[in-house]
Amino acid sequence: MRELGVAARRLGIPHVNSLYATNSHESSSVEHCDAIHSDSLLYANQWARVLGVSSRCILSFVPEDYFDIGVMARNFGLGGWRDKKLKIGLFGTLQPRKGQNQTIEAIGMLSRNHGIEMSLDIYGYDHFFPDYLDECKKTADRFGINDHIKFHGFVQNTAEVLSEVDIVLCASDWESLPQVILEGMAARRLIVSPAVGGVAEVLTEKNGIVIRDNSSGAICEGLLRAAMLDANELESRLNLAQKYRDWE
Repeated sequence: MRELGVAARRLGIPHVNSLYATNSHESSSVEHCDAIHSDSLLYANQWARVLGVSSRCILSFVPEDYFDIGVMARNFGLGGWRDKKLKIGLFGTLQPRKGQNQTIEAIGMLSRNHGIEMSLDIYGYDHFFPDYLDECKKTADRFGINDHIKFHGFVQNTAEVLSEVDIVLCASDWESLPQVILEGMAARRLIVSPAVGGVAEVLTEKNGIVIRDNSSGAICEGLLRAAMLDANELESRLNLAQKYRDWE
């Protein structure tokens, strides 16, 4: 990244950099860019201040396939889901900051403390942090919910996956703006997430469910609230979520 910026400056070529979540040590690796693009206004502004350049927030493109799923869901109708075993989709590389372990614990708490059974499908690379994968499996075993949890590894086509889930959960402790949240909104899936990074720029209590943080207790509470939505409340939130089409 730094070498590219230096080369662009020496050749007199305008250099636009795509940057996302930032911290104090990362700024030293970025030099000689003329403008910044980020998918969240929060980090676009932060990078602009750090580097002293102009910035622009541009939301990531969502292919029409995801909106087609949403149209099908709208035509099919929901009819409420209080008596349904909800299927939760959690996306992202298996690692502590993504909150997979807390989510598994939350699924266990829902079953043990509230008598609510949900299934959890975890998608994302699962070989970078093998110790964490073992920790997640031990948590599932501790709650006796191994048959409720599936680790799928990385998937190329999330559109096919989203057509099979009811709720898209983000359980991260920091993010820029996860693409799967935008895809889930387009597909009219209920989004449950803490308001981390740029998530709060698109997700509110009107078009999803915002949780206080990514602790197992907060995730459990958010999923419990999701399960208790009646058909009208659910439909209203999903209708507003799919208005992402109007943002592009």
